[in-house]
Amino acid sequence: MKKSALLLCRLSAVVALLFSWQMALAAPAHPHLLVTDTAQISMIAGWTGTGLYIIAYILLCLGKLTAGNKWYHLLNITGALGLIINAADLDDYPSFVVNIIWMIIAIITLLVLLLKRKPANAINRSTF
Repeated sequence: MKKSALLLCRLSAVVALLFSWQMALAAPAHPHLLVTDTAQISMIAGWTGTGLYIIAYILLCLGKLTAGNKWYHLLNITGALGLIINAADLDDYPSFVVNIIWMIIAIITLLVLLLKRKPANAINRSTF
């Protein structure tokens, strides 16, 4: 496994643990209640999206990911989705719009990157 992918997995696990710990502290005193309240789901989606944005940016700044790496764009797409869910629930239209645009840019860039990829068995003609 590449070092950047391993670091990404570790950072994702840490963020997931931090968010689950935060949710455990914020949970109601009634353990028999399930998390079905849309406000709680929205909050979880929003904080998860925020964490994914932060992870993507940290990895970009540290040089572990580049703008040409599919993982960078996947983190941005899923982060934007979480923040879109949260913004829609809170009627936060500026955040909703900017995250829709952010996600569209990331999806288009990811598609361009995937379409540009050479097949694994392609011959590099520049070496001949």
